[in-house]
Amino acid sequence: MTTTFPAQLPAIRNFAECEAWLKTVPVDDGAAACEAFIAMLGQLEDIPPRPLAYVDILECLREPARAAQADQTKKFAHAPQPLARDEVAAYDRVSDLGAAFARAYLALLRGHLDGDAPELQRRVAQLCQRSIDSVAEQMAAAWRARREIDPDLWRRLHETYRLAEAKGVTSEQVTLLRSAATTASAADLYARALLLHLAQPYGLTAREFLWLRRWASLWAGKVSLAVGLADATQGYAVNLEGETPPVWLRIESAAPGSRFLNARPLYRSVVNRLKKLHHGEAPAALGLGDDCEPAETLPLLQSFYRAWFEDPGPKASLRRSSTGTTEFVSGIAGIHALFGGDASGMQSWETICESASDFQLRCQNPEARLQLRQLAGLRPPGARAPILCVIESLMSTARGVLELGARALPGVARAVTARLADVAPLDERPAFFLPENATEPPTLVLADQAVQPRQIVGFALDDEVRMARIDAIVQRGHDFVRARVVLLNR
Repeated sequence: MTTTFPAQLPAIRNFAECEAWLKTVPVDDGAAACEAFIAMLGQLEDIPPRPLAYVDILECLREPARAAQADQTKKFAHAPQPLARDEVAAYDRVSDLGAAFARAYLALLRGHLDGDAPELQRRVAQLCQRSIDSVAEQMAAAWRARREIDPDLWRRLHETYRLAEAKGVTSEQVTLLRSAATTASAADLYARALLLHLAQPYGLTAREFLWLRRWASLWAGKVSLAVGLADATQGYAVNLEGETPPVWLRIESAAPGSRFLNARPLYRSVVNRLKKLHHGEAPAALGLGDDCEPAETLPLLQSFYRAWFEDPGPKASLRRSSTGTTEFVSGIAGIHALFGGDASGMQSWETICESASDFQLRCQNPEARLQLRQLAGLRPPGARAPILCVIESLMSTARGVLELGARALPGVARAVTARLADVAPLDERPAFFLPENATEPPTLVLADQAVQPRQIVGFALDDEVRMARIDAIVQRGHDFVRARVVLLNR
């Protein structure tokens, strides 16, 4: 990546010189600050100071660099996919800066273990924690950008934990920031990264991911790693000598370098909170956060329960691989046209796998930018009618291919035009009606995000105007609301 900061950087050999240089960094410009830090870390990597001084310099740079990364993260976090050019540039700055810190900390740790820097003995726990933290923050940036995780990140994460384990410092608490008293061990940060991955972050909104990070930090100490499991024959495991995320394994199938996640204390904590949420306790009273809405917290925590503790195999087996293509369209107007018989706006996406209600698709060059929880229309090969779906996950692969997961809304959707009863007739908007079926009452899918229970909606279906009362909002998406309705004239 091209750096715009002046190429002539001073030689920094100690903490005081680093502090002096920091005063020249344009901290009010996040992009320029990131590039300045990347350039300085590159120079330090090429001509490293003495080991102890190097650690002190990294500590001096770390917090202001985090502030610059936070500024740039706002530009791409959970943005529509594919990312725009300026969003990609911001992500690259954050990722490159994180990688520079990770390389520096890991190089110092390896040097000490190779006998080149015995003076770092008292800093081993700190180096392990910082190395894991740097890699984990790169992963967090990738999840926020909905980018595929590079296997090399998993390799370095596992390697650093393995080194910490060999030195017996996995549980040693180290301050996270020089400016705060909060501490975390290498094991805490490693477990947090595993929990974040297992929670399927490509399917989370910005607020949900914020809550996940908070809860995973809160509960990471309730997860430990061991060669086996005392009370189970299978569970999630990581291969500390590999470059893959945790997978569900039977104990006898584990590779020699594997460690199983012992999450029984976390299980008890999550189950206890789920019970209290069911009984109406406020999320804030359970330590989940003052910003957590009860209606959103309960289903989200239930999804994390399934992701962390249940065998993923049965769900995966319901899907079948496919080599065909699925016709795809997004945007309320385009979907409405499709359901009305006009398929001119559709684009062919490759089908990865599908089930009766779930679809995994990919496309090299999507015609429109897509957002999580956005409405979509699909027409798989051989389908008699299009299917109304919601985008449930988004991820861009290393090759620039956009992959998405979509879930069909229950029922056979019909295209209608709808308006609120107290709105002028000219304000009719495209909508969708899903009739009552064996498991679901009738629902309307509306583009008006402001609709509320008890409002009356009129909609035209089969040349007949029908009236319905909104009974409850059952789903709020990016560009739609799905409301359970009571039909007033049948």
